[in-house]
Amino acid sequence: MLRAGFAALPYMVLRDVSLTMGARLIYAVLLMYAWQEGSCFPGQMRMSADVGISQRNLRRFLAELRDQGYISWRKHMPGGTNTYFIHDVKTKLKTKAKRPAVASRRGQDRPLDEDRAVHQIDSVNETQRNRLSNQTG
Repeated sequence: MLRAGFAALPYMVLRDVSLTMGARLIYAVLLMYAWQEGSCFPGQMRMSADVGISQRNLRRFLAELRDQGYISWRKHMPGGTNTYFIHDVKTKLKTKAKRPAVASRRGQDRPLDEDRAVHQIDSVNETQRNRLSNQTG
């Protein structure tokens, strides 16, 4: 499997919940073409065929990556391919990440309280552990 090649996706990108799964996949495709360089120039037709999506969806995912600061690109001449520049993800570590928002019952977004959610999961697990120990004991 390793002989066939692979792309190492940075955890920063893999765990960025503000990106869609498609954008994360396209980031991996760009890394595949860039290899160890900071840029690459695959055609959109080729990239969309690589992952089995339309060119329109590919452009949407590329724009998403650009808007989140992961990539940029430059068109050199009409009808030619773009050169895609992959930005260093370390710069994203320096900026404070926004907390993901969840929809409230009224349709308004509110920050996700991760600590509360983890506490609720831990308390459920504690309850389940107590039930299991009572059944076995």
